[in-house]
Amino acid sequence: MKKEKKSFDLLIALGIVFGIYVILSYIIPVGYYNSSTFSSGETDPVGLVGIFKAPLYSVAIFVQYLVVFLSIGGLYAVMSKTGVYSKVIDSIVKKFSKKKTLFLIISIISFALLASLSGLPIVVFALVPFVSAIILLLGYDKVTALASTVGAILVGIMGSTYGNALVFKSFFGLNANKGIVYKFGLLAVLVFLLIMFVIGKNKSLTKKEEIKETKKSKKTKKEEVIVLGDGMNDITLFERFPYSFAPNNAEKVIQEKAYKVVSSCKDGAVSEAIEYALENL
Repeated sequence: MKKEKKSFDLLIALGIVFGIYVILSYIIPVGYYNSSTFSSGETDPVGLVGIFKAPLYSVAIFVQYLVVFLSIGGLYAVMSKTGVYSKVIDSIVKKFSKKKTLFLIISIISFALLASLSGLPIVVFALVPFVSAIILLLGYDKVTALASTVGAILVGIMGSTYGNALVFKSFFGLNANKGIVYKFGLLAVLVFLLIMFVIGKNKSLTKKEEIKETKKSKKTKKEEVIVLGDGMNDITLFERFPYSFAPNNAEKVIQEKAYKVVSSCKDGAVSEAIEYALENL
């Protein structure tokens, strides 16, 4: 029932936004670029035919992106089967295991520059799963992985430099080099703010480092530690500590590496793991 209600609420929200768009088309005049001069024209209201055409156009655009994302998924599936993909990721993780912050900075700058210079964010998205997997294996959470990849792409789009050069020249008659210093300046500021956000968010120790510090201070053996996790950022804990528990709704890789799979978090996974450890370990 909750899922049905959420879907219904989403449709209502989309309907309201579309309704506002239709109303504004009767109020806001259409603008035109003639060479480098902008001129305002008359309103171009959305008629009855336009109301039905707009959703169809949106679906067509969605299908294009869906095909691209499915192709990317298929590519990674094939690479995973070969085993080369995992080896490459593992080697990068080992290389940056003591330089985690540096990898985040490199990721943000690289994605932002690629999106800003190319103007093809959909192509840059092909690298997101690869880099996200590395960030998660380094011990960071999903929010950090998202901010360092997709967030950086969005920053690159906002601070576009030569990405829209063809549009500037063909449609607006503008020189792409015009104001390029300010464009790169805006990009640099946005990238700096994103880096500060990501680093600030991860000032505290990662899960693995926290447990390691606790072990040192309390002189605890790794066999006396139990861990519970459900995501890729927990995989280093599962590899280090023998008694690891995963809820049954965790990612498949995590369940395979777990010492024992317990019920889902909402059904008492934590208490079940503790009870099992007290009785059997």
